[in-house]
Amino acid sequence: MFHTTLYRLERSQKRVLAILGILFLILSIGWFFFRAIRSKFSYGAHRSICWRHCDASSVNLAVEAHYTDRRLKGRASVDYMSNDHKFVIGREELCFTLKFSKASDQNIYLYSDPPDIDAIALAHGSGRPNEIRDATALDYSNRAISAAESNVVIMRNQHGNYAAVTICDVKDLTRGDDRDEVTISWMINPEQGTDFS
Repeated sequence: MFHTTLYRLERSQKRVLAILGILFLILSIGWFFFRAIRSKFSYGAHRSICWRHCDASSVNLAVEAHYTDRRLKGRASVDYMSNDHKFVIGREELCFTLKFSKASDQNIYLYSDPPDIDAIALAHGSGRPNEIRDATALDYSNRAISAAESNVVIMRNQHGNYAAVTICDVKDLTRGDDRDEVTISWMINPEQGTDFS
């Protein structure tokens, strides 16, 4: 009798495992199509086509979540030495890729190199974005700028939209800090607005 009960238990376990396996496969395929449609078949969607689809998607989501913030206004701390020195803020036509490099424990370099960035400028004399009334009046002639803590950097993207990025804090591992990190706050002005006040 004990042998028969054990046999039934094993058969039911096989059935449960088969159902879970099919459910997992259906959800994986559904998740793949959701990601592909959401990213419009970008590189990230193609990269996740592999036998280890779920593992690749999990890694892709983790990287995207850590180095992307889709909010139009926010604050974040970023390891500026990771992810090819890039952090993305905003979404769609209001998207800005910030590219950093090390300067010191109080300054950081920002660049206009990313393809979605048209120009970059330092807002001299402005400690807060709401002091900037005309973003077009700034000097956008430099490819790179050195921004100190509390400086405001104005960026114009390829769609003609503007973002104000404030450098809140800079940490430098080679100058006594425990990590390389920049803390920023930002405000993206929609509809090509140039007044942040």
